Amino acid sequence: MKGGTFLSTPNGSYSPVQNELIISSTPSSSVSYFMYSQHRRVHSSGHDEQENQTQLNKRLPPLTPLLPVIIWPKFTNSIRNWFFTYFVIKPYFDKDFSMQEFMEGAHEAVSHVSSKLSAGEFDDLEGLVEPSVLHELKQRISNYSVSQQDLLRVATEDIFFSFPYQVGVIIPDSPVAVTHVEFDQKPLPPQTRHVEITVVLHVLRGMAEVQRTSKDTFSVIDFTKDEENKYRVMVLNYRFFRDFTVGCKDPTWIINMVNHFLPAEIQR
Repeated sequence: MKGGTFLSTPNGSYSPVQNELIISSTPSSSVSYFMYSQHRRVHSSGHDEQENQTQLNKRLPPLTPLLPVIIWPKFTNSIRNWFFTYFVIKPYFDKDFSMQEFMEGAHEAVSHVSSKLSAGEFDDLEGLVEPSVLHELKQRISNYSVSQQDLLRVATEDIFFSFPYQVGVIIPDSPVAVTHVEFDQKPLPPQTRHVEITVVLHVLRGMAEVQRTSKDTFSVIDFTKDEENKYRVMVLNYRFFRDFTVGCKDPTWIINMVNHFLPAEIQR
């Protein structure tokens, strides 16, 4: 597919971090550098244990409770995503990249990964999900009840709304210029080029079946007016990472962030 493939083993791994966009440029480059500063959360273990138990008492505890939940698009992100896609990724990284095809692949990847998480088949996700993230998910899901674990499974036909929330392009600063070049000096390695895309998917569990059996025109808004049906809506936050460095022959998108939660259970 254009823009890379999903669900194959990558050459390396990438650690999940909370990102903050930074834009800088250097005189030696014709394109600005778009990077992320990386921050890890620091928290107290006592508070975490109490919060963890509170979360586990919910119908579906968030898979990654320390991450901020993302539900709706952000206008400024949409503009930035468009710029990155058409003025950075397509002209400099992959001329055949298609956001539409990427999102179609993301739907399939999310369905596959969520089914494996629900079934507890974690070994099948090696190479698909970043190792440290997979380890954390395994520990988290081990505390889920059978019914909670079953709620993780997502069918592609039950996804009724999705969008790329944030596109990030990570390019480190250019190497320092060499003033003296030896005759047998090896050429500098190619510049690292990484892309991360965070996607948000809204799921109504059992929607496809309801649509097939309903005699009336189906509406998610009308269907979820019923208090109980509100808990059938689940939101997923997934982040995909790919190495676009010149010479990298692996077109894999690897998942380095996973979160499932019920909007009806999010405190506002």
